[in-house]
Formats: sequence, structure tokens, C-alpha cells
Amino acid sequence: MRGLTDGHYNAQGERYPRFKVQHCPACSQPLKTHLCAPIEVLTALRLGFVVRILITSMVESYPRPVQTVDLIDKMWPANGKPSDPTANVKQAIMRMRRRIAPYGWAIVSTLGGYKLQPKK
Repeated sequence: MRGLTDGHYNAQGERYPRFKVQHCPACSQPLKTHLCAPIEVLTALRLGFVVRILITSMVESYPRPVQTVDLIDKMWPANGKPSDPTANVKQAIMRMRRRIAPYGWAIVSTLGGYKLQPKK
């Protein structure tokens, strides 16, 4: 598994090794002892507008799932919905999964929606 710090330098100017124990980006604890970052960290990430709406909705409803229909209504509250909003939500979820994975969180599909869950 690639380390989060691959390609970066530590405080002493030494290059981190190619493979390294993953650390929580929020608190720097090894992920083996600290399985996931606090959920509040997810809302502080630098994200695009659409992905921010999704992650905020999921954090607010944690641990309950958020229905896809509710996500679509929050993303496009007016008449300007795309021709296939469900596909757009799936695409945004895919981007979001990659962004939150290093923090120890995952997005799982549920019947009719999605929910946040700590990685196991």
C-alpha cells in the first residue's frame, strides 16, 4: 500500500521511503492505532462545490444513509438539473471516495443511497 507521504520530504529534508505506514492526515497518528480521522475533518477538506454538498450532507446524517434523491435535490435545488442527475451523483461519489480514503473513511452504497462508514 502506498504511503500518504510518498514523494515528499520530512522535517529533516530526508525523502520519505516509497512504502511507509499510513498516517492520519488530521492527527498524524499511524492508522493502525488510530483507524480514522474525526468525521469533522471531512468537512474541512478543500473540495469542489458539488462534492462539498455531498460530504456535508453525509456528515450531517452520519451514521444514517442519505438517499440519492435527497442528494440530487441538494445539488440542484432549482430547475437546472442535468439530464441524468443520478449519474452525476455517482461520479461525484467516486471522486469523494478517493478524497476521503486517506482519512480512514469510506462511502458505502445502501438501498437507494449512500452513507459514511469508517474503514475496517
